[in-house]
Amino acid sequence: MKRSGTSSRRIRNSSDIEALVEGLGGLCVDPSTLSFDQKLKTFQGSKILIGDGSSTINAALFMRGDSHLISLTDPLALANDDFFLGGFPYLDSISQQTSFVIGTHAKPLEGSPLSSAIYPLSVISKLIEIHSS
Repeated sequence: MKRSGTSSRRIRNSSDIEALVEGLGGLCVDPSTLSFDQKLKTFQGSKILIGDGSSTINAALFMRGDSHLISLTDPLALANDDFFLGGFPYLDSISQQTSFVIGTHAKPLEGSPLSSAIYPLSVISKLIEIHSS
């Protein structure tokens, strides 16, 4: 999943991740541009979904039980009690399989009030490979 506007600034290497996904035959979509019916069709048809923590939780509501989530998790979220108290149980109740990829904290991009992180492409690629079969 890709995001337009300031939320895309949280993932500093989002264009690299999108290129990786598209290079493997995947589709990158911005959910804010889709109608409810389009979201339902897109996410129900997805075997693997990659996105930042909050967007993957919302999209997971539409996914099949045999799907796999790859949640790109900001390292600063790990210091937040809400992540542990609400994040893990909520995701576990939605999908049978979830992988958390913790990014490396990076300086926020200019003009963004949000923290940002860089996510390891090798880990994302390996998770796609494992869960594509």
